[in-house]
Amino acid sequence: MLCGMPSVCTRGHLQSQVRPSGQGYVRPCNPSNQPGASTVNRVFPMPEPGTCGHPYYRIHHLVPTAAVLGICLVLLSLAFPAAAAEENRQDRARVVFLPFQVRLPGQYDYLQEGLANMLASRVTAHAGIIALHQSARTRQMSAYLQAGKEQEFARMLGRIRADYVIMGSLTGDKGAYQLTTHVFARSAATTPRRFTRTIQSLDGVMAGIDELAWDIAVEVFGRQRPGPARAAGTKKEGINAFTTEHPERAFREGLYRGGELGLDTKSGFALVTTRRSRKIPIGLKAMDVGDIDGDTTPEIVLATNTELLVYRYADDYFQKVTSLPLASYLRVHAINLADLDGDSRKEIYISANNGARPASLVAAWKDNGLSLLRGDIPFYLRPEQVAGRRPILLGQAGAPGGQPVSPTIYRLIRKPDGSYDKGEPLPLPSGLNLFDFTRADIDGDS
Repeated sequence: MLCGMPSVCTRGHLQSQVRPSGQGYVRPCNPSNQPGASTVNRVFPMPEPGTCGHPYYRIHHLVPTAAVLGICLVLLSLAFPAAAAEENRQDRARVVFLPFQVRLPGQYDYLQEGLANMLASRVTAHAGIIALHQSARTRQMSAYLQAGKEQEFARMLGRIRADYVIMGSLTGDKGAYQLTTHVFARSAATTPRRFTRTIQSLDGVMAGIDELAWDIAVEVFGRQRPGPARAAGTKKEGINAFTTEHPERAFREGLYRGGELGLDTKSGFALVTTRRSRKIPIGLKAMDVGDIDGDTTPEIVLATNTELLVYRYADDYFQKVTSLPLASYLRVHAINLADLDGDSRKEIYISANNGARPASLVAAWKDNGLSLLRGDIPFYLRPEQVAGRRPILLGQAGAPGGQPVSPTIYRLIRKPDGSYDKGEPLPLPSGLNLFDFTRADIDGDS
């Protein structure tokens, strides 16, 4: 049986009609249009009866997807044996989180999976569910819904055997923003739920998502909210613009305590705070942080496929300072900052390759901008800092015969003309590459 496209009638139901041959079609929104004897109808009751123009069904760009999803879940509930569903309910609920639909002017596509990931993490922490999200499978399911491929969506959802599906949206409305989530249960007897939160700026997204997560945990999964919650988007005196409100801290403490990271109550570790900046719109390949201009304030140095960029973080924004173009044939795989010449300004050591051979670079701050000190260095580069000693530069050359690197790692010596040559080899176990190790005094013998 294929999942047909839904229609909304004045009885406040979504209906899907499927021909005997299995081909679905859309029934016009007409209460007097009664189905024929050869038509199989599946009715999915919605929370508030109303007409086709009911505001519930006019959610911007979300209606078709949510409606199709409701019908697919009804048909899937008929396909699952009752015993299997009951067995799944005895364990933690399995919940699919589809990518959000973000309808905002500008480049906000990155929020589609970011918001779904954030909501999944918080609902997991608050309700103890098993979250299925941020995977190729959920992205494919979302694509099926957007393309109207209900059969493929239903088949994939059936293989996952989820108990719930949650989908959401972020839209702008008269200077504010609305976060909306729809929660669909596999059981046709369970009414789908809709939760919304209004935030005044995108800085309130995390708090708004946490409020939605608590709404879902309480209303859908029967959890108890711990005390009065702060409304999404409200401000707090002090450094609120620089640090995150309590939902992010509570989420991370609850999600990571004693589990993946081993930070239980006896570990001696505690999460102090977290912070999040606005997105830097680049394809990041490598980065490091350090004082490159000698003003004691750290800069953020990043590399893309085409340029080296320097940013500062101030007033809750990443502010671009300068950039240096990179050759298009280079592939950067590491950036490290270190002050090897002792002038209190860290140089930028860029480890890169041109095809199968090393082609690294060294840049530095000069005349209020970046200057390339040396390019096409035939070594992969990594500065090494050992406590109490001046940093040194390590390098590993390429190897003939198609091998990516030679077996020996050397301390590099900078010659008067700015080029680099091999110094003494490092006494290391065989088989190590330049980025496989670190050296430190762990026993105090200097």
